[in-house]
Amino acid sequence: MSNEKSKNLYYFGGVPTAPDIRRIRQHYPDADLKPGQLIDYEKLAEIIGVKLGDPRFRTVTTAWRKAVERDSNKIISTDRGIAFRVIDEDEKVAESGRHTKSAAKKLRRGLNVLGTVKIAELSKEARKSFDFNTLRIGKMLSFTRMRSVTQLPTKEDQ
Repeated sequence: MSNEKSKNLYYFGGVPTAPDIRRIRQHYPDADLKPGQLIDYEKLAEIIGVKLGDPRFRTVTTAWRKAVERDSNKIISTDRGIAFRVIDEDEKVAESGRHTKSAAKKLRRGLNVLGTVKIAELSKEARKSFDFNTLRIGKMLSFTRMRSVTQLPTKEDQ
């Protein structure tokens, strides 16, 4: 296989983000990231060599933020239009609440869509999926109806 052809196969899935993530982490090591720290969008764009607003910027910074979360348990949120921001423990709880609320709305929507299905017209296979999805959504929604996280046992309760 020619070298040119192998290059095309290598990049078939897109340009790898790892080299750009490495450059960002050299400038902003995980260990040095502190809650409240702002990381300027334009500085990051300069580090990875793209223009702000380029789709590559979002691809790389999303992968970088996921890597930092996975490796360091630090969450990097956004101050829209300004910078990325490392959030503290209180902000992590608030962020989690926003995602949970959004997920619950999507679950309710899924259940509403299932409610419009004419069950008698379903194929045997679709009926199995219908029953499975109804049960799954119902279980998830019952979990979201908990009044607060404090209902779960804590270390102090034990």
